[in-house]
Amino acid sequence: STAVFNMLSNLVAGGAPVDAIGFQAHLDGTNFDAASFRSNLQRFHDLGLDLQVTEFDVRLNVDTNTGLATPAARAGQAEVYFDALGNALRFPRLTVFQTWGISDADSW
Repeated sequence: STAVFNMLSNLVAGGAPVDAIGFQAHLDGTNFDAASFRSNLQRFHDLGLDLQVTEFDVRLNVDTNTGLATPAARAGQAEVYFDALGNALRFPRLTVFQTWGISDADSW
């Protein structure tokens, strides 16, 4: 994202009509760095861009016998969604937060 940030910084500084930036996050597990996510959104927000999270999902491993994730894994997944959306909603220029897939069964 640093290369994209640098490119957009140059475009905005040069007067290019850039209005928004879109982010995708297809995460595997619950290892989510909310502070890093917030910091990344902040720098694009500071450029004056609308923020759009256009795809967001958190994949969980499932038990091969039951086809289900453990309750602890589902709780961890919920925490990632909560942290990501909560951090994104801090920015007044957030215009989209779209999850990916209807359910875990239809994603990945």
